[in-house]
Amino acid sequence: MAGILDVEKPGIYLEWGAPWKDTKELAGFFEQLPDEVIEDLRPVWEEVFPVVRKSLKKTFAVQGRPRWKPLSDKYLTEKLRKGFPRRILYRTGRMYRGIAKEGSPDNIYINEKDMMAWGIDPYNFPGRYPIVHDLGSRSGRIPQREFMRLYPEDVKEIVQKAWKVLHGKIEDYLHRKGLQRKR
Repeated sequence: MAGILDVEKPGIYLEWGAPWKDTKELAGFFEQLPDEVIEDLRPVWEEVFPVVRKSLKKTFAVQGRPRWKPLSDKYLTEKLRKGFPRRILYRTGRMYRGIAKEGSPDNIYINEKDMMAWGIDPYNFPGRYPIVHDLGSRSGRIPQREFMRLYPEDVKEIVQKAWKVLHGKIEDYLHRKGLQRKR
């Protein structure tokens, strides 16, 4: 399993077999399961992806976790003069919709047997805008305002949801092996 921030495609990537970025406890959770139980994790991802989406929406709603560095006075004045909202990382709402709304033209959602990805396509934005803000600019002119990450409470909920799905798969596996009666 992996929680990877790929600098070319900002998003949350959960896949089998690679190290987790911020979610080591999930790796241990899945490593102990028989291959037959985890050969198709799409039902798990279907339960997990709403947690990821909810986390990203929350990060935008509270303006970062921890709070993002405020906009410069100069930029804020210009932004408000042009009629855009005060919110950080929310000018037209396009980037937020790309993250928060499945099916948005800028949204990336992949649900495969061994991998789930949720994120935003940075190539749809001038200057790869989502990457610059998530990582910060090399020059330091644009501060890092990380929005593509999982937090401990998300990991806990992901484990709970994954366990709920996998519990049934494990019981089926044990029953097929003659190790447990089907309930």
